[in-house]
Amino acid sequence: MKKVNTYTKEFKLGAAKLVQQGNKSANQVAKDLGISASTLCK
Repeated sequence: MKKVNTYTKEFKLGAAKLVQQGNKSANQVAKDLGISASTLCK
């Protein structure tokens, strides 16, 4: 059975803020956070 990761609201908002700042691509932010880009873009 595959483990499903759940992320806190704070984590999600922080990740979105990093992407919106525009200093890094969504792919790079996802890599830095240790999550997949598709997870970040959901």
